[in-house]
Amino acid sequence: MTKDEPTPAIVSPASSLVTGLQAARYRFTFDCLSEVQLKHFPGITLYGALKSLMRPVTCRRERSFCQNQCAFPTACVYGRLLQTVVQRDAGDQTGYTDAPRPFVLHFPDRVRSGYSRGERLCFDVVLLGEATGYLPHLVEALRGLERSGLGDRRREQQGRVRLTAVDVVEPEGTMRLLDGAGRSLRPAPPSRALEGLAFTPTSSATRLELRFVTPLRLMHDGRWVGTEAFELPHLVRALARRIEVLARFHGTHPPEIDPDALVEASEAVRLTERALRWEPLERHSALQEQKHPMDGLLGHVVCEGDLAPLRPLLAAGQLVHVGSKTTMGLGQYETRTLRLEG
Repeated sequence: MTKDEPTPAIVSPASSLVTGLQAARYRFTFDCLSEVQLKHFPGITLYGALKSLMRPVTCRRERSFCQNQCAFPTACVYGRLLQTVVQRDAGDQTGYTDAPRPFVLHFPDRVRSGYSRGERLCFDVVLLGEATGYLPHLVEALRGLERSGLGDRRREQQGRVRLTAVDVVEPEGTMRLLDGAGRSLRPAPPSRALEGLAFTPTSSATRLELRFVTPLRLMHDGRWVGTEAFELPHLVRALARRIEVLARFHGTHPPEIDPDALVEASEAVRLTERALRWEPLERHSALQEQKHPMDGLLGHVVCEGDLAPLRPLLAAGQLVHVGSKTTMGLGQYETRTLRLEG
């Protein structure tokens, strides 16, 4: 394994918070052969492209058949990855009407909406549960961007890209799996438990920065949480709920998680610094012919107090994100340990 990039200090959480939920993180690198113009937020464009390109790889039926007549939605890679449904087993009394998608778009570099010819476009895909075995389908689908192009102005011969590398990203570093010629260099290593893949803040940290790098959309009491209203318990409750549901549908067994206890622990942590702004963002759905708001919080807060009970949760959240539209890459944050002042 080559250490192509530095990684934060790693501490194995003692908690079995997310034991049973397997995860894998893959990095896709494209060379831009022309100018590439994405939407204001690139996750919107990439998600749309993935949906368009994945389906022909896994199914030859017409789209209308997929939506209305398919008898095997839970046995199809496209269905399980991009149209995940609740399986109605006889003993299922969970009450859930929707299942979370078992993947997340994740951005390792500064999020950008435009690239010049000769630059490199890079993004990660985090796969969860059974979806960790879908890497070959994902590579084949995303290679289709070489034919279709990416982003706006494709009819003007813009948006031309070439897949040059696929890497697996682990705490020890990155390892090249596929080169620019499409040659497989080595098989992907086994997936890991989510808590083993996450970058965990150092164990003794009592002062931590949370930096929101893509818009964070949190709902509380029927309202979106704004810049002044944001408090750590809002994040912790939403994150605990997300990980619980992900593990329930895509893990080998439900997680040992107590959302109320985690929220109570977060209430004892103070926000000593708050630098947040509201980022306007929307997505246009061609299928529904309407616009969907995707506004959210960007910036950072500094947390101070007993963070030990929250550490495994905050570590896992760096990979699975939190809030609304996580599949498209929203709700991505990073943690950074800070020294105590004074």
